[in-house]
Amino acid sequence: MLRVDGDNIIVQDMVPNSPAAAQKEIHAGDPHHCRCQDTGPAVAVNSGKLAQAVALIRGPAGTTVRLTIVSAGEDDSHARW
Repeated sequence: MLRVDGDNIIVQDMVPNSPAAAQKEIHAGDPHHCRCQDTGPAVAVNSGKLAQAVALIRGPAGTTVRLTIVSAGEDDSHARW
C-alpha cells in the first residue's frame, strides 16, 4: 500500500502474503524512488505521481514487473531490485 508525502512515494504498509512482502527488501514507512519495467527500459516514478506508480507496478496481466528501489538519501549505486 502506497501513499504520497510531498514529492515522495511512501510504502504505507505491506499486504500480507504479497510478492512485495515476500521480498524483504521493501519496508513499510520507507520513501522510495521506483523505476518500473517489464522487458523494456525502466520508467522512473517519483514526484508524488501515485497513480502512475500504481499502474506501472500492477502492469498488464501476465507480465513480470521489475522494480528498482532506491531508498531516499541513497544514490543509484545502492539500488535494489
